Amino acid sequence: HNLTNNNSNNIMANNNNDNSDVDKAIETLERIEENAEKWLNLGVDKKVKYLTDAIARLDNLLIEWGQLHAENVTKVDEQTSPHVYGNGYIVGPALLGNYLNVLKSSLENHGNWDVNEYPVVQADNDDKDHKIKNVWPSNAKDKLFAGGQTGVIYCDGTKELSRGKTYENEKEAGLVVVLGAGNFSAPIELLNKMFVEHKVCVYKPNPVNKAVTGAMIRKLFSDLIEENYLDVIDGGIDVGSAMINHDGCSQVMITGSNRTYDAIVWGSPQDMDQQNENKANGIKQCEKQVDAELGNVNVCALIPGKWTDKELSHQAKQIASVRMINGGHTCPSPQIILFPKDWDKGEDFVTYLKEELKNYLPEASYYPGTDKKYNKFKEEFEEIAEVLENEDNNKLDNSLSPLFIPDITHQDKNEIFETFESFCPVVGVHRVECEATPEAFCPIAVDYINDTVWGNLSTTLLASSDTLKHQRDVVEKAVDNLKIGAVGINTWGGMIVSFSQLHWGAYPGNTPEDVQSGIGLGVGNYLMYDNLKKCALWSPTISPAHLLPPKGNGKQANLVGYRLASYTIYSTWWRLAKLVSGGIAGL
Repeated sequence: HNLTNNNSNNIMANNNNDNSDVDKAIETLERIEENAEKWLNLGVDKKVKYLTDAIARLDNLLIEWGQLHAENVTKVDEQTSPHVYGNGYIVGPALLGNYLNVLKSSLENHGNWDVNEYPVVQADNDDKDHKIKNVWPSNAKDKLFAGGQTGVIYCDGTKELSRGKTYENEKEAGLVVVLGAGNFSAPIELLNKMFVEHKVCVYKPNPVNKAVTGAMIRKLFSDLIEENYLDVIDGGIDVGSAMINHDGCSQVMITGSNRTYDAIVWGSPQDMDQQNENKANGIKQCEKQVDAELGNVNVCALIPGKWTDKELSHQAKQIASVRMINGGHTCPSPQIILFPKDWDKGEDFVTYLKEELKNYLPEASYYPGTDKKYNKFKEEFEEIAEVLENEDNNKLDNSLSPLFIPDITHQDKNEIFETFESFCPVVGVHRVECEATPEAFCPIAVDYINDTVWGNLSTTLLASSDTLKHQRDVVEKAVDNLKIGAVGINTWGGMIVSFSQLHWGAYPGNTPEDVQSGIGLGVGNYLMYDNLKKCALWSPTISPAHLLPPKGNGKQANLVGYRLASYTIYSTWWRLAKLVSGGIAGL
């Protein structure tokens, strides 16, 4: 599936460096690698202190982070596009605040990770997986913040349930070259590699957001940098390649696309015949461990049942929001809407969704190559494609109107939707032949998501309150049998990345030859469960915690983004009250 080119990483960036850049990168790598053994043996208390200090610095950097993101990534003004400005808080400090705090708390509890802390039941799937329930929220503030959402962890049922063994057994010193993401600026993969897998790191920011990520890492973790456990290096292909191929690099971690992964492991994409031949014959260009957080084609499955108009309208708002936010540059953003053919409520949902997409305030489509991918879908479906423009909203210079495809099977062209991640505001509908009941639809949806669409990172299921009340067992069985890393039920599957008590990453079993959505331990899982397979986030059909379209001119969304970040950094009752008041009344 080399079509996928969503979050193309900096290893494939333009090469504008001279030898001095490479020399500097190697000198830095060697200096950091010298401290790998020291970092491995450093006490937990000292590492907790680094996290505590980083949290305090993050609180002071909050406003600067938002400004840097607007100036260098989305390139918007706070007054004219406040909702886009607010995205900078969500994809950076709001995400990082949760990770720093949960990781700190978990390490403080080191040695006391108890498998009996949360209720465990058996999943209704072939492996009889351990299903650990109610792992989030776990305190009164978070329960109010969660709006009825609850997190579930699935661990391999063929193995004994345990916590902390992976953390204790990852006791080999080493250096990881981390190639950062371009669509979010929170360096969460850095935290996992350093504080869970015990490795020192050299971080190479993505060119798209390096002005934000590089600057923030240098300030947030200044003590780690001063003590030579971490550093940040800019550069192009030659710099990245030189570090990866250096003997001092023991591992690589990338957040990007499967194209980037294949380029590192199997050879240059400039010669695809050779790359494919290498892959077929098992001839790797990089024999080191290469962990990867990659994308996938996301499905939003609308489960038939007794839906009210209020529920359909609310969920249409949520799905429009998560398709449009950050310009559509989010790996778990729904691309395919799935429901039974000839089901009236499904068609009602489409009507609501189109209206919400059309009226959504313009977002900045800043990611390189977005126009090309957007136009590819538009041209493939030119006979039926609908550009949902709203003349009342002045578009940003770098915005794209939502592209809606009413039937992805038109002229048997569904393969492009099922195997090519658009990474931009494109959404299509797929109606399947089945009875419009949960019992008939759910197994078909599970098979489609597991076996047809590309990738295994995230998906979203939507069920009416009536279905959850009377046929929850049918939905539970569907969730149990999805081979997807993050499953949202009535809440966006992508929300799971926001809560590091849960886990974000591909479903286990991918191989270097067919990497799909990635390989490795992923990010999060700071409750330290071993043999983790996936996570689920359950929600009421209507919840105040759902991500909904910005109101008015977007100023309220900017305010909520800022206060959300503020709350995740220091989760006090006062900050929660400010967040709630901002969300309800914009005060």
